[in-house]
Amino acid sequence: MSLVVVSQSDATIIPLDRAKRWLRVDNDDEDDRVQFLIDAAVEYVAQHARMVFSKTVFQLILDNFPAVNWYQYYPVMAPFPQLLTLGQNFFLPNQTINEPVYPVTAIDFITYVDANLGTQQTLDPSLYTTDLAAGRVAPNANQIWPYAKNQLNSVTIQFQAGFADGAVPLQLQLCILNHCLLAYMNPGGIPAAEKEMFDKAIESNRQVLLI
Repeated sequence: MSLVVVSQSDATIIPLDRAKRWLRVDNDDEDDRVQFLIDAAVEYVAQHARMVFSKTVFQLILDNFPAVNWYQYYPVMAPFPQLLTLGQNFFLPNQTINEPVYPVTAIDFITYVDANLGTQQTLDPSLYTTDLAAGRVAPNANQIWPYAKNQLNSVTIQFQAGFADGAVPLQLQLCILNHCLLAYMNPGGIPAAEKEMFDKAIESNRQVLLI
């Protein structure tokens, strides 16, 4: 699995003047340093919160769709052909694909290399359901993913993620500013104890936002 950035907006998450006020820097001599601290803090908080702050288009590239283990559902799911012909309803939890970042705002398309044709196909959006709030996509009820060719990078899911410009939650902005402050006050490196407390604060804020 790989995650590729297709495009990304250059929205400003924390303006320089705001960070300077937070750090109580009242001159321009340290502008370069403060901007570096902002950039480092944005990257750090985004990675640890597993969130995207600016609007970004990603491609999640997989070697195949999640496999179906029919024996796991025996005897409920077996025999599968009879379920289809009898019109039985079913949903397989292990068919769900979770996007690795938050917040997901749209699924643009899903393509795959067809196992029989050997050519790239675009999956009909009417065949799958997206749960943007949870950042996941799965086949509709009574559906499974199509059979993709067993090869590297066979499946591509293009999706959009990130907060709208200027809409990064305040608690995450506060985390970024506090990371700037810690790094500014500790040019030799943030002490381990303070870093541990800071990381816990990021995770706590993440859990609140996911509720």
